[in-house]
Amino acid sequence: YDNDGFLDIYVVSCYERNILFHNNGDGTFTNIARQAGVDGVGRSVDCVSGAFNNDGWGDFYVGNYDSDPGNPDYGGNYEGYNRLYWNNGDGTFTNAPGITADRARTIGSSIGDINNDGFDDLYTVNSTKLNKLYLNQGNANNWLQIQLEGDQSSRDAIGTRIELDVGGEKRIKEISGASGYCSHSSLIQTFGLGAATLVDRITIKWLSGTIDELTNVNVNQRLFLKEGEVGHTVSFQFTEIGSAMLTPNKVKISWQTNNLSSGYVQYGLTNTVSNSTNPTASGYLFSEEIDGLLADTTYYYKIVAEDTAGQIIKSELASFVTTIAPIPAENIASQATATASSENTRWGQTASKAVDGIVDGYPGDYTKEWVADQSPAGTWINLMFSEDRVIDKIILHDRINLNDQILGMQITFDNDMQLETGPLPNDGSGLEVVFDPVAVKAIRFRVTNAEGSTAGLAEIEVWQAAQNLTNSELSLDQINVTEVDSNSAVIGWKTSISAYGRCFVNEDTLETSLADSHTVFIENLMPETEYPFSVFAESADGQTAQSDIFTFTTMPGIVPSDTTSPDTTETPVLVDITGEGVVSASSEKSRWGQTAFKAVDGIIDGYPGDYTKEWVADETPVGAWIRLSFPQPVIAGKIICYDRPNLNDQILGFVLHFSDGASLEFGELQNDGTASEFTFEHRQTTWIELEVTAARGGNVGLAEWVVWGASIAAKSFATDVTRNPTSFYVSSNYPNPFNAKTRFEVNIPEPGWLQIAIFNIKGEKIKLLADEIVAPGMQKYTWNGRTDNAADVTSGIYFLNTLFIGKSGVSNQSTGKLMYLK
Repeated sequence: YDNDGFLDIYVVSCYERNILFHNNGDGTFTNIARQAGVDGVGRSVDCVSGAFNNDGWGDFYVGNYDSDPGNPDYGGNYEGYNRLYWNNGDGTFTNAPGITADRARTIGSSIGDINNDGFDDLYTVNSTKLNKLYLNQGNANNWLQIQLEGDQSSRDAIGTRIELDVGGEKRIKEISGASGYCSHSSLIQTFGLGAATLVDRITIKWLSGTIDELTNVNVNQRLFLKEGEVGHTVSFQFTEIGSAMLTPNKVKISWQTNNLSSGYVQYGLTNTVSNSTNPTASGYLFSEEIDGLLADTTYYYKIVAEDTAGQIIKSELASFVTTIAPIPAENIASQATATASSENTRWGQTASKAVDGIVDGYPGDYTKEWVADQSPAGTWINLMFSEDRVIDKIILHDRINLNDQILGMQITFDNDMQLETGPLPNDGSGLEVVFDPVAVKAIRFRVTNAEGSTAGLAEIEVWQAAQNLTNSELSLDQINVTEVDSNSAVIGWKTSISAYGRCFVNEDTLETSLADSHTVFIENLMPETEYPFSVFAESADGQTAQSDIFTFTTMPGIVPSDTTSPDTTETPVLVDITGEGVVSASSEKSRWGQTAFKAVDGIIDGYPGDYTKEWVADETPVGAWIRLSFPQPVIAGKIICYDRPNLNDQILGFVLHFSDGASLEFGELQNDGTASEFTFEHRQTTWIELEVTAARGGNVGLAEWVVWGASIAAKSFATDVTRNPTSFYVSSNYPNPFNAKTRFEVNIPEPGWLQIAIFNIKGEKIKLLADEIVAPGMQKYTWNGRTDNAADVTSGIYFLNTLFIGKSGVSNQSTGKLMYLK
């Protein structure tokens, strides 16, 4: 309603006052309905917004359901009439005359330009009277109407955002699939422009991600615009924008673009964002630190980027709030002004000596203590701070001499809170008074009981309560790149507390779930190419952390065997690699235990034998498929298929699909469940899929499926961008969850003894993976989901416990979670 670029929310209520939530631009809202004059009570059930007078400021029409507004005998009140609130353009609204007096128990209202004059008309749906159509008489203000048709997005453009830049102001509308109660408004959007004669820019942001733009558009016309066919389509876009607080005075702004580009950040305390960072170098992934900010302050920012084709884009105005500077626990008594009922000035024993930070006095340095020049009982000393301070502890030091002692004191805060003390130690050591944190500006200490002829204090300590200090701050650690090949890599990292993660690689974004250990698998990379990446984390309580930008380089590609001379190509030795993959299927009969995993469990059986040892698709046979996916590329060259042993169902034909898009056709399988072997030209792939193309019977599946190939392990290497290679380290297991095998690495810093064991959730050790003397370096281990007795474990969470004792005697231990899924 205020054209600040942030959409606001107006809520009507049937029983409470209406609410206008002003968008503060920092993720929070403030109810300003009363100040704005739109909080009327009248059993409101409906509301529509529109620029009824086309002055450029959004107005409200509120439909009320009072049976007889103004007549208390019928439960009504004088606020119960329908209301048309004119936007005054200064944050307030005026109740318009005329249709305000309508009292027909309105339950719905719609707006739209009925007579095509550029001004929205109003139609009300009423419960006790006829519906009404109010024709807008218009005025001299200019306008623009936009009608959209989606292509990749919704045909009616639902969810599309339209932004108009007019004379330095931004007008925003989002097309909704619903508006009002028991009603719906026109999808043609009317923008009031006031005296403006030209629209500088129209930006249309479709749900598909397409962005269309028009510039220098004349007013007083209706535009029909189709997705992707408008002015020019902006192919250059931001794919990710985020901010992460580093300190109360420093923020890191990061962004990602889909084209090679450079850019900079505009920021400031207002939406004019008058400050700018220096332009970045060209790339896809960017991170800029901004220092010298004020703590606990809202800042606004936007990003300006330009690609190599000269396209310039600007991000939406966004905001961040810097954190409150941590307040340490410290003695702040010296910051107060001390006064007393009396003081011994001739000996320099004044009130200020009680807060000078020196615990001393007679028989030591008598000028370093406060002594009252009166009888002890009722003597007081007062501390006054310049502003409220939050404190939670006071320490009182009596005079050091043994002849005088305070036996009781009353402590009174300016909020009337009082504390009583017993005797203070007579040797000058401190009496500690601890309490819940309290905000105070003034504190009075009054002697209630004493021994000796004089009373005073060697020192008073007033301790400020620590604030905004936490042991659970979110941070990133152990960012590493492993399993780098010619077209894939695995990136892992840990967070100090559980958090959601995002990994940005060039123009791609990969997300992880809430956890403290994160792994993403990146594929479809180019050989021998350097890739920048960064990691972002956000905890459940809103803390954020952003890494620097790192890089890794993929390995050289493998030349296909059909283009390489046999004299120079080494044929890989094929082995059973089924256990290295993760199996999935188009469907499975889980109720009978006939899941996809049973096709790769190493057991060749099925109905009429053990029907729980085979995979059966739960669908029409033709089109059913089973897939084996590998965490890193493999070279495949042979499969062995065992059809279901029963004679009623048989696979008569199938196609093998590979990750590079290639497909190979094969014929029928042996119908008695014996082996059917198929060989093919060696090819590199990250997954293999068997799709049934012809079958007999109603239930197809496999008793067992074996894939023969070679892992490209010789071509891979591990690069750790942060950890010390001489330190002990256990990587995250991958994949996780898993259903065939999972693997992990242990970095050994020196010769020593290594023990690796798997425990179930009851704490029982079920598998000893390693118990051996090891040499320094990276050691790789695999667990196949089986116990020491070769029994399959059940689905669930397991714990990986690693213990290493080095030759130097230093021991290290690590525990991680594994999830096994059948």
